[in-house]
Amino acid sequence: MYLQWWVALLLAQSAQLSTPHSPVELSGIVDNSKYCEGTDELAFLQLRLRLTSRNTSNEPVIVYRAPLLFDVVVGKAEIDGRVTEVDLDFSRSIAVSGLATISESWPNRAFVLLKPGETFSSSDTVAVAVALKPGIRGTAGIGQHFLQSPAVIWPYSSELAEHLREAWSKIGRLWTDPILTKPIPFKVESSPQFETCE
Repeated sequence: MYLQWWVALLLAQSAQLSTPHSPVELSGIVDNSKYCEGTDELAFLQLRLRLTSRNTSNEPVIVYRAPLLFDVVVGKAEIDGRVTEVDLDFSRSIAVSGLATISESWPNRAFVLLKPGETFSSSDTVAVAVALKPGIRGTAGIGQHFLQSPAVIWPYSSELAEHLREAWSKIGRLWTDPILTKPIPFKVESSPQFETCE
């Protein structure tokens, strides 16, 4: 039940990327990567990402501490902040056993307050299908690539969002719409060393 509700919420929020300009910019770098055990043709490249949320507005903004990438796109190039020459795209299934109750008290450990120009770092892990030989569709081939995805930053109901937005209005602006990451570069090696992945 929780999983069905969560996926439905992600799909609804992902469709909201046409909402007003986000006051938060989300960029990322690959902190760590490893090739999960595969074959001489196919493998999964596990990317440990460090995500940085930056307040680009002129007012304090409140954001959820754990953004999660959902509709991932991988391509060979990027133009004007968008991934192009797409190799593959996929949606991630994010299972949760339940969500903690959110208190309207402040400070609140589930959220972070970003003053104008301030940043906050979090992490996420994404596994990308990679081809170690040419001609395999739906995979990222050997060489340079870019990853991009909307990040879901609000795993609760719209009613709760409105309630907290009003309750915290004197502290900062609560932002709950998905944020599209900047393209994140990574490279697929031609002769990787395989490791056991969780």
